[in-house]
Amino acid sequence: MVEWITKIRETSQLFNDKMKQNQEMEKSLRIAQEFSNLIVYCRAVQFDPEKIGNFTEMSSFPESKVEKWLTQNSCQFLLKYNKTQFTRIYPKGGRIDSSNYDPMKMWLNGIQMAALNYQTPDKAMHLNGAMFRQNGRSGYVLKSDIMFDEYFNPYNRSTLKNVEPMTLTVKILGARHLVNSKRGYISPWIEVEIVGTEYDANKHKTHTIPDNGLNPVWNQSFNFDISCPDLAFLRLVVNDEDMFGDPNILGHGTYPIKCLRTGM
Repeated sequence: MVEWITKIRETSQLFNDKMKQNQEMEKSLRIAQEFSNLIVYCRAVQFDPEKIGNFTEMSSFPESKVEKWLTQNSCQFLLKYNKTQFTRIYPKGGRIDSSNYDPMKMWLNGIQMAALNYQTPDKAMHLNGAMFRQNGRSGYVLKSDIMFDEYFNPYNRSTLKNVEPMTLTVKILGARHLVNSKRGYISPWIEVEIVGTEYDANKHKTHTIPDNGLNPVWNQSFNFDISCPDLAFLRLVVNDEDMFGDPNILGHGTYPIKCLRTGM
């Protein structure tokens, strides 16, 4: 009985000492212990192409450093590397205009974190928003199962195994009450694009309807053959053609192919 009570007291004292130590650390470092406990899962390490790390490590480097790996002959290294540890890519310093690189290239090569300039609402940011629509913007999106196949190559269609292709038909009916704040009349046209692997990437556009933003009607259909639906997005862009024939974006929407529901 005495030994049992002694053990309880020792355990209680150890717990109190640990709590006191944590409180002192929080005061000195101004870091919450709960947050500090998470750091191990994202420990920053230097990128070493000769070494495959583990899931507790993350390497960060600019887009310019990773470009040489984004090819058909070199991508296998990145795919293997990113099966076991995190990689974060950020815009190169030369993007003084806050433009963005194409995050799709990074995702196709297994890179988990594609850091973008959020202040620039460009195509890259549209794709980023679509990527995280897959789970209702509630956090980390799991990679497609095909990316864990040791023979998968995002630049080679023949490496797709046990992946069911699909044909997507998009019919553009019309629009209503389109507005361009820069001028009073609108000549709209719609761009329909599949963004994904190089062999799935495709783009079509409707004809331009001159001077009709009130109720333009196209009634045009476009077919897309998609070999890898899990790694593809549908992007719709409503454009206004100005007097010089240049497009001005009026609206857009980007959606994961695998999240689309069958329409009429």
